[in-house]
Amino acid sequence: MLRFVACLVVVLVLSGCANKPEKTVDSSTSFEHNPAISAEAILISRAASQQYQVCLTEQIKQYVNVDMHIRQSTGEIIKACEHEFNPIREAFKAEDIPSQVTERYINTKRSRSTPNILRVLMFAQSRREQEQSATQQNTPPPKQ
Repeated sequence: MLRFVACLVVVLVLSGCANKPEKTVDSSTSFEHNPAISAEAILISRAASQQYQVCLTEQIKQYVNVDMHIRQSTGEIIKACEHEFNPIREAFKAEDIPSQVTERYINTKRSRSTPNILRVLMFAQSRREQEQSATQQNTPPPKQ
């Protein structure tokens, strides 16, 4: 057993030494090694994120009193505010940031806001149901 482990260690060490080093990447042209974003793009991103939050708030106000499935309402709210991400896309494109990075950033913003929307709509739905049950308890039973 000890021989096997020793042979395995020797093989792994020798195979690691035999590997050639990878090519070096010019850090001035590669985004992965030079992820600097201009201050202007950051400000545009922050402003667009704030506008997105404002849009979400306005849309939530419209859907709070609508008797609709919560997940469907959440999807419609998110779709209605999708246009608020366009300035971020344009600013990141002007900075030559890859589209995968831009979309990942936008998806993160979107996915972080979704639980908050669900929470608000669930609260509103439970409040409506509570009010309905309270009014039903106060009303006299129907005459037979």
